[in-house]
Amino acid sequence: MVTQTAATTGQLFYTLGLIVVVGAGLGVIVGHSLGVILKRHWLPDFLRDYAALASVILAFTLAEAVESESGLLAVTVMGVWQANMKDLDLEDILDFKESLTLVLVAGLFIILAARVQLESIVGLGVGVIAVLLALQFVAGPLRALVCSIGSDLSGPERAYLGWIFPRGIVAAAVSALFALRLERMEYPGAENLVPIVFTIIVGTVVIQSLSGSIVARWLNVASPDPKGVLVVGSNRLALLYATAMHEAGQRVLVASMNWEGVRLARMAGLPVFYGSPVSTYAERHLDLTGLGQLLAMSDRPGLNELACVNYRYEFGRESVYTFKQDSEGGHEKHQISGEAAGRVLFGGNKSMEDLLTLIPDPAQTKTTEITDTFSFEDYRSKYPDRLLLFIKTPGGHVRFPLGDKDMKVTAGSSVTALILGDEQQPGDSNTSS
Repeated sequence: MVTQTAATTGQLFYTLGLIVVVGAGLGVIVGHSLGVILKRHWLPDFLRDYAALASVILAFTLAEAVESESGLLAVTVMGVWQANMKDLDLEDILDFKESLTLVLVAGLFIILAARVQLESIVGLGVGVIAVLLALQFVAGPLRALVCSIGSDLSGPERAYLGWIFPRGIVAAAVSALFALRLERMEYPGAENLVPIVFTIIVGTVVIQSLSGSIVARWLNVASPDPKGVLVVGSNRLALLYATAMHEAGQRVLVASMNWEGVRLARMAGLPVFYGSPVSTYAERHLDLTGLGQLLAMSDRPGLNELACVNYRYEFGRESVYTFKQDSEGGHEKHQISGEAAGRVLFGGNKSMEDLLTLIPDPAQTKTTEITDTFSFEDYRSKYPDRLLLFIKTPGGHVRFPLGDKDMKVTAGSSVTALILGDEQQPGDSNTSS
């Protein structure tokens, strides 16, 4: 736009400089002002998200009013500035942003794509296919190679970044805006800009989404299937569960602030994280690779609640489990809400205190395979005194008992249970049948 409206080279650089100064200046001013307001708690918490949204609109509008085309730079600088302000908590605003982005991006793509006619895409010919292939096989890998110079990324990781690269809403929105302006200026070929951009976006999305997992496995950079379990707590019950799952071949990570419990977990060969699983330090250093479920079993009910609330966004509500903490039930004002506490094991009929009194010393667990000739009902009939700990499905996922009605176990699964009563064998700790 600037090259078409500037009369001289000097005017061109003056206009570009003005855009940079206005966009960056207003971005810093509005971003810093909002950051100070949030840090000093001048706004109630329920208005933080909307204040951030209003500030973004304000920064964009002011910048565009002062100098056209500087709004996008202003809001970008605003975000960068706030991200680098010390002691500024933006977690809730980031969550709000993610939700808002899904709605706005989906709607904007529909609106922008409505301008594209199928005939205009067909009329582009093979040239647009050549551009698509050049971006996918040449520009993408070259960009990843240049941008990763000096990084610790391995060759396969750089190759994967070159295969999966960002493209989308910014290009679509800007191309639509530029096309309208160029068409008003009667610029030759302006009508082809939007169809070309959308063809590239759709083409790369289709190619990369269909091949992403295949390429990741081929390059050996794919993350493991999140079948593992994060166990919060290191008491006897938590270590019993963690040890049994570890011996069943499941990935397990024990997170606890109790040094003695962490020491016992390490002696049992279990991976551990010493510290609070809901701390800022854990957000940066707790490796959740391969983990997809949470088992909150700490002796501290508050920690269990916080862990469930925190990790239900990471793992999903259906994959967050805990125990009823108090065997007597207590008054409802002392109980954690079901939504916050996660899914309660054993339907709430057995608390942690109940199970801790049942665990013998030494504890004995047994794993039994369920087959076509030996069903789960047969298992229940043959071993009525065993306390079911978890079920491992044929696909390698762990399921925890929420109640008898939820236990639908198919052939190929394995059942791990705690041995109680007369079936205990002195000297044994973990066996299989």
